[in-house]
This record gives sequence, C-alpha cells and structure tokens, in this order.
Amino acid sequence: MTDPKDILDADPERKAERSAQLRTRFGGRFGYFRNRASRADAGAAPGAAGSGAAPPGAAQPGATANGAPGIRPGKARGNRPTAEFMRSHPAHLLSLGFGTGLSRLVPGTVGTVFGWVSFIVLNPYLTVAGWIALIVAGFVVGIWATGFTASRLGAADPGAVNWDEIVAFWLVMLFVTPASFSQQLAAFVVFRLFDMIKPPPIRWFDQRFKGGFGIMIDDIVAAFMTLLVFALAHSYYG
Repeated sequence: MTDPKDILDADPERKAERSAQLRTRFGGRFGYFRNRASRADAGAAPGAAGSGAAPPGAAQPGATANGAPGIRPGKARGNRPTAEFMRSHPAHLLSLGFGTGLSRLVPGTVGTVFGWVSFIVLNPYLTVAGWIALIVAGFVVGIWATGFTASRLGAADPGAVNWDEIVAFWLVMLFVTPASFSQQLAAFVVFRLFDMIKPPPIRWFDQRFKGGFGIMIDDIVAAFMTLLVFALAHSYYG
C-alpha cells in the first residue's frame, strides 16, 4: 500500500495545498498562543533571553516617564500621587501635607483641617514671633517644595499639593486666636470658600503667577481676605 506521505513528497503542489488546509483548520485554535509567543519574542531585548532584564528604555514598574515612582494617571489636575511617591523625596512629603494630600476627596480641605489641628497642638509652645517665623519659613520652603512636586506630578497646581492651605490657615488662626470654636469654624469655612471660588483679587494672583510661588501666594491672599472679612464683621458686630 502506498504511503500518503510519499505521494505528498513527490508532488510539491499537493504538499503546499495540504499545508494550507491544515493552517486554515487549526490556525484559529492555536493562533492566539502563537501570536502571544511572537509578541513576547519581539519585546525581549537581544541577548537578554531568560535573563529577566527589561529591554533598554522600557518603563520600570511603578515609575513614570519622568522617573518619579508611585504615580497613578489622573485627570484635570495632574497625576494622582501614592504613598510611595510621597516617601520618595522630602519635598513631596511636605507638599502633600504629610500624607493629607493623598486623600481622594477634597485634599485641600483635609489639608486645611490638618493646619487647624496642628495650630491648636503647637500654639501652647510657640509665641507670636515663633509663629511668624514658622509661617515665613513654611512659605519660602513651600515655594521650592510645591513647585518641585507639581513638576513631578505634571500639573501647574495639583489638587494633592496642600502645603499652601496649611501655611495659609496657620496665618488665619494666628490672627483670629483667641477665638471660640464657632469662630474658628467660621474662619475655616470662609477661608475654604475664598480658596475654592477664588474671587478677585485671588484669581488675579492665581493666574498671574506660576510655579511654586503661584501655588503658595493665592492661598496667602485668601488668608488675608478671610482676615478682612473677620475685621469687618468685628467692626460691625463688635
């Protein structure tokens, strides 16, 4: 009996036709795995097979294109930082309000609460001169730190950066103290409204200045606007 394999070997055209039929029949079943293997081979660096090394220029896990670790893609106000990103540099730790800026909800408000609580905790140990020195130092260092962090997050004024709210609310608390809890709460609400709505002249400062100074200065102006409201209220209502 003649072996079919011998017939195919003797007739190249029939052999090619048979091969095409087999590819058509089984290609759909095994094409997925073959394509995966092809993509894996194409992505491997030459000479690095089996070494586990990433090809040159490939992004490392947990890093962005600018080399900053632990950043998750965000929307309008830059990328959303993680705890890993915050720990990667002291400037990030300060800019993100010692972790309060990592809040998914209203990080600016959370940072202001942190400023409020930290003022109450530190106030017994600091004089007025001490507070002024701390606020000035916080503002100057904040220009560098917030600008540096904002550049790594890819936004002009990331929502997660809330050191500016902390320093500005220290300023508010310094001038309204001593005050009752309701008065402090009113200062908190007025400051947050000014910071979020940004009426003139706050909006002018926000649009005119960029970088770390722009991040810091509009909140300081919001603090002075808050103090102005309190001064007017005191003059009218005693």
